[in-house]
Amino acid sequence: MGSTITKIRWAVMFMTLGALTVFFADIGLAGPGRCDYQDLESLYFPTGDGVGVDRVASVKVIQQQTPVYPSATATEAASTLGFNESVRVLALEGARVQVGHAGTLEALGWVERASLLCGIAPLKSERTGIEQKVYLRPTEHGTIPAYPTPDLQQCGEQCQELPPFEGYFVFDYDEVHHSYLLGDICNLDDTSQLTGWISDAHGLLWDTVYGVRPTDTLVFPEGHALAGKPEIVCAYTTPADALQQPIQRCLPVPGGERWYLSAHRLPLLEQVQYEERGFYKVLLPLKSIALPFMEGNDREQ
Repeated sequence: MGSTITKIRWAVMFMTLGALTVFFADIGLAGPGRCDYQDLESLYFPTGDGVGVDRVASVKVIQQQTPVYPSATATEAASTLGFNESVRVLALEGARVQVGHAGTLEALGWVERASLLCGIAPLKSERTGIEQKVYLRPTEHGTIPAYPTPDLQQCGEQCQELPPFEGYFVFDYDEVHHSYLLGDICNLDDTSQLTGWISDAHGLLWDTVYGVRPTDTLVFPEGHALAGKPEIVCAYTTPADALQQPIQRCLPVPGGERWYLSAHRLPLLEQVQYEERGFYKVLLPLKSIALPFMEGNDREQ
C-alpha cells in the first residue's frame, strides 16, 4: 500500500499510548489580555489622587484606526492610533484611559480600554492554566491573513500573510468576531510587535505543556532484515481506523535515535478513550515526519 501526502502538512492524528515518550514544555507567565478584562488597579500603580497611574511597561494598541478623544466623555475623535503602536497609560476614567507616547508624559488623548492590550504575556488556558498557542491550519489560498482589527475587515497593506502550520502565542480572543490576536514572542515590550488577528477557524488551539515522540529504542531487533533501522509507530485520522484497519490506515512515524537530532515534538492535544483503548490526540506534520507506508517497513506481526 502506498500513501503520498502533497497538500496537507499538519493534521490532527490519534496514536496509541505505547511506544511514545511524553515531554513537558516550559510553563511561562500569562497575561490578562485587553485592558477592559481586568481591574487596571491590579496592573498599574495609582499615583496622586488614585486616578493617575504609573507603569514602566507600555501597552499595545490592538485595533487599526483606534479613535483618540480629547476628553474622557467626548463623542468625536480628534485623531487615531494605529495597530501595534505602543502607548503609556496616564490616567483612568470609566471605560477610557488617557494615553501618551511611550517614554513621555505628554498626553495624546483618551481611548477605549478595549482598544489596548495590557497583557505582556500570552493568555492562560482556563482548562490547563498555561499559556495558549495556536497552530495555523492550511487554507485554499495557502497563507492565512493576519488583520490589524478583530473584525477581520481592514486589510490592504496592513495584513501579514502567515504560512500555515506555524505556531503563534495567543494574546487575546474576540468573542464577537471569533478571532485570535497572535504574537510570535512570549513576552511583549516596547520594541516587539504583535502579528495580527486571525479567524479562529484558521487556528488549532494548543493549551497543554505536553509533546510526544516515538521512543528512541523503537528500532528493528537483531535478526530482522531491517535490524538497527528505525521502526515505526502508526498514526491514524480516527481511533476507529486504528482498531478496524490498523495496516491500511496507518501513517507511519519513525522512531529511533533520529529524534535526538531534533527539538521537534508532536503537540499533544488530549488523551482519549475509545472502546477501552487509550489514544493520544496529536498534531502531526505529515510531510516531514509521517513516511509513505511501505510493506518492507512493516513489522512482523
